[in-house]
Amino acid sequence: MKRFLLYAMMTAGVLASCSQGENDGLPQDDSVNGGTDAAPILLSAVAPSASVEASTRSAGTVGGKGDANVWSGQRLHIFAFQKDATTGETYGDKITGDKTFFDKIGIAASDNETVVKWENDQTLYFPRSGAYDFFGYYADDALGANPTYETGTNTLYANFTIDGSQDLMIAKAKLSTEQEAALGDDKYKAYSAYTARKGYQPAMTFEHLLTRLTFNIQGMGDQGPENVYVKSIRVKSRNTGKLVFAYVTDTDKGAVFDQFTPETLPFLYLKERNMQGVMQALDADITFTEADLTEDIKDFKGTIGKYHASATGAANATPVGEALLVEPGVTSYALEVDVVQYYNKNGKIITDLTQRENTYKLNLDIAKVAPPKGEPTPTIFEASKSYDVTIQVHGLTEITLTAKLGEWKDGGSIVFDPDNDFSNDVK
Repeated sequence: MKRFLLYAMMTAGVLASCSQGENDGLPQDDSVNGGTDAAPILLSAVAPSASVEASTRSAGTVGGKGDANVWSGQRLHIFAFQKDATTGETYGDKITGDKTFFDKIGIAASDNETVVKWENDQTLYFPRSGAYDFFGYYADDALGANPTYETGTNTLYANFTIDGSQDLMIAKAKLSTEQEAALGDDKYKAYSAYTARKGYQPAMTFEHLLTRLTFNIQGMGDQGPENVYVKSIRVKSRNTGKLVFAYVTDTDKGAVFDQFTPETLPFLYLKERNMQGVMQALDADITFTEADLTEDIKDFKGTIGKYHASATGAANATPVGEALLVEPGVTSYALEVDVVQYYNKNGKIITDLTQRENTYKLNLDIAKVAPPKGEPTPTIFEASKSYDVTIQVHGLTEITLTAKLGEWKDGGSIVFDPDNDFSNDVK
């Protein structure tokens, strides 16, 4: 079943605050004093009845716990630029000029209601004249604490740096097919005070710009796989580029990654969320020395790791960390998995230090994805799709990798048998 992580935002207008002053850079003759005939912004977000935790930094993927496709207090950056009310095209010089409505913040609710409040409880209004296109983005902390916006050819963007934990999304308000039909020739006047008074509110559907990978570890065989712990999972991916969120032409929008050579391509690390809601390394809280290890696991008082393989025959694999968000549009990812095992299946300490740790270097290749029934054979890892990767372990000597498409869209599965793939041998 295809599942999009979509968020519909509806507003009744945006452009001027309710203050008596000037109008956020708009021409003075478009100022709004918040009178009784002004059209206020009524921002709302529609989401399923579920919730996920969030933090103010590196909040991780939005949604992603089962069917939890919900906002959880995220800061949504909302922009509006004047458009041609006869053709519906956004004025490029308004996007790149200085007389524009810049960066208003909407806080997406953390409960199951649809209300999204403007930051600092502001009330905003449409100008009395003019039609506007609405754009928005969510980027976690990938743009820095105080984003600097730059202009391209009829575009507005900000430079981003991702570490694998940030979810990048953009949106543009659009009328539904039914709304366009109902408005007729007035459809290009949306969105404006005129259409707001007719009951047509901007609806924004946010789309994911990255590919999402989720990971599990599954125990196989009878060699005590539950004593195997994942220490680190990392994927090579480009991590810098431009987030183009305001544009005239649809082909210009999205995440435009910088160029990298194979030698400079960085690793992005899977992370977990700590008790304070901050993303951190999988083993950030795991600290012990060789002297802390005991002869029998029953006597060990510390914590070897947080993510161990499921016991042999367990119905479900053990989820590992949060999701890893990487660049889309590629045919393969270089994947490395560090695992540790200090005790054998009998609970006795492994004395051979070389057998305690291992790093598996694998390729997650789109050619190994078996598409769902009725779907075409995929050629790239796509944005907004989530691939659920299961690491199957038999102690430290065997490992296989399977991946099936996870929550966002159904696209196929991947099966790897590293023990029978000698192209991955370390030379």
